[in-house]
Amino acid sequence: MYVRLISYQTKPWVTQAHALSIYDEMVEAMERLAGFEGMSLLLNEQAHRAISLSYWEDENSAAAAGPQILPLLLGKAEELVARPPEVSGFELVRQATPHTELVEGIP
Repeated sequence: MYVRLISYQTKPWVTQAHALSIYDEMVEAMERLAGFEGMSLLLNEQAHRAISLSYWEDENSAAAAGPQILPLLLGKAEELVARPPEVSGFELVRQATPHTELVEGIP
């Protein structure tokens, strides 16, 4: 699995509601792309920082989606970010889910 990390410096007035509106639109668009496996959004309102992680089958899938997704993302996020985001990619080596019980509803 390949992970694309995009780090943003948000404008001071950006709230979770603003970030989620863009996140929802992006996920909807990305779900139509080959190799897309999911997305996470991290937000620190006090520090005016956000990070999105998009998960792809492999680096080729992420690269193929880039020309379609990055312009859409940058257009949507332009009003919320203080400067251009930093984009990088990583091979996912290992992933743990420590709270699986909670996710599955097991106390």
